[in-house]
Amino acid sequence: MQLFLNNFNFIAVGIMVFATGLFGLLVFSNNHKSITNQAFFLLSLITILYTIVNYMSSQFIDRDLVLILLRLVIFSAVWQSFSMFHFFYVFPNAEVRLPKIYKFLLMPIIVVTSILTLTPYVFSGIQNNIVIGQVASTEHGPGMAVFGLVSAGLVIAS
Repeated sequence: MQLFLNNFNFIAVGIMVFATGLFGLLVFSNNHKSITNQAFFLLSLITILYTIVNYMSSQFIDRDLVLILLRLVIFSAVWQSFSMFHFFYVFPNAEVRLPKIYKFLLMPIIVVTSILTLTPYVFSGIQNNIVIGQVASTEHGPGMAVFGLVSAGLVIAS
């Protein structure tokens, strides 16, 4: 029982990743040509990435590694916000022609914002001592506002 309690977060993350992947795969395999099913599958994959990286970011004490993992968490958060927006944009259609503003304005904003999250402009460092099992406190850079606006904007627009 003690082993289960010590590894509860790991087990919960594993179950969530498995269930999300299975559900995404089932929806996709039902009709892989449907843009809605493709969008849901993409959302599932990015949610899995976000979940794993978020879990891993609290499992190490090396400051450089934790900083990289935390940057990957918000990198994947941008893509998760976008994939949720995309899913709701195309739902419930089997086919959708995306407008030029989607391709030539929204996508570059997403790509630039996600790249920005990997730089010190969003997370410039770790503030205090790292404790395994807890999220490290980060020093925010000026790019954090861009990340917040884009991610929150996509979620609200969803």
